[in-house]
Amino acid sequence: MTSRMDANLLAQHISLGERRSFEAKSAGSLTQKEFAVKVCRACMAMANNRDGGYVAVGVRELEDKTLEVEGLSNEQAVSWLDSDSVSDTFAAYSDPPFQFEIDQVIIEGKIVVVISVYEFFDIPIVCKRSFSEKLQEGALYVRSRRKPESIAVSTLTDMRDLLQLATEKSIKHLLATFKNAGLPLPDSSEIAKQDRFKDEANEFLGGRK
Repeated sequence: MTSRMDANLLAQHISLGERRSFEAKSAGSLTQKEFAVKVCRACMAMANNRDGGYVAVGVRELEDKTLEVEGLSNEQAVSWLDSDSVSDTFAAYSDPPFQFEIDQVIIEGKIVVVISVYEFFDIPIVCKRSFSEKLQEGALYVRSRRKPESIAVSTLTDMRDLLQLATEKSIKHLLATFKNAGLPLPDSSEIAKQDRFKDEANEFLGGRK
């Protein structure tokens, strides 16, 4: 994710349709629990996506997969602009909490709320609480490579992507710790331990398709 959203950038995303870094959600309010949970799932998946991504509330996908600006009512928009309430809703289902920012964008004379989600800081975001069939406790939600949707990890490819990102972050944090402490950088054997963890996890998941 390169920047927060404005009308020009949103128009570009809408013209390109849904992708790994952009998901559209039709009009709805934070107070509609089932709808809020769908948005939360999309945001958790974006947080587990390299470079994060955007979730646009008030944009619907048509049958031909193109996107159309539906717009939000003032009441719906206000519910999403209450950042404390949004944070509380997301934190109820995600562990650890993920970082995001919210912008109201006026496009085609209609209100769209865009949630800019940053990739996880150090460890992937895990769902900590189930809600009907929308969320499953213990699941890792990702943006699938097969098609642009937010789903629980179910393929080795998706898991490898997530492990690769987590491993890179772990190594980066390790090197930063040594640097900040004024210590010599670890030798290659220390870094290799991070790769072995990823390899062992992949081996464990080798039977999953």
